[in-house]
Amino acid sequence: MTMAAGHAEEAWGFESAGLRTGFSATGIDQHFRQLDAFTRFDTPWSAKISQECRFHATVDLSGGTLAHEGNFGFVGSFGPVFTFSKQRFPIELAIGISPTILSRQRYRNVDFGIPFQFTSHGGFNFLLSDKWVANYRFQHMSNAGLSRHNTGLSLHSLSVAYRF
Repeated sequence: MTMAAGHAEEAWGFESAGLRTGFSATGIDQHFRQLDAFTRFDTPWSAKISQECRFHATVDLSGGTLAHEGNFGFVGSFGPVFTFSKQRFPIELAIGISPTILSRQRYRNVDFGIPFQFTSHGGFNFLLSDKWVANYRFQHMSNAGLSRHNTGLSLHSLSVAYRF
């Protein structure tokens, strides 16, 4: 496996932009919904694992709303996403973790403890064409024990993005 700093055309820049929606994957009494817009920035960091396989790092920036039983708040995150792809194969594996900010930490009977959270996720990119990507990911948000209230929230998330 070799690490490549990338060529000029692989430097920092916009990789994609899209919309994402998510719904609760946990308790039946927690009907959370999330809707956000995101953009992903390309980085020069990639590793060629074999002739056809590649590991690549991008940075995801998102902002949107988190809703629960008529209560709405802002949710924003910024962090790395690592993608494993195989040439001429229409599915990529993507994992990441992002520091996350909430405008409110309390939604009726659910208390996330503090506005600072971490969101970890793993899922699949489905390459619909050269420019369009659909994604499924399972994500979990919690404050990692930084507060005595650490409810956590798991979501199933779906997105569509345009690659530049």
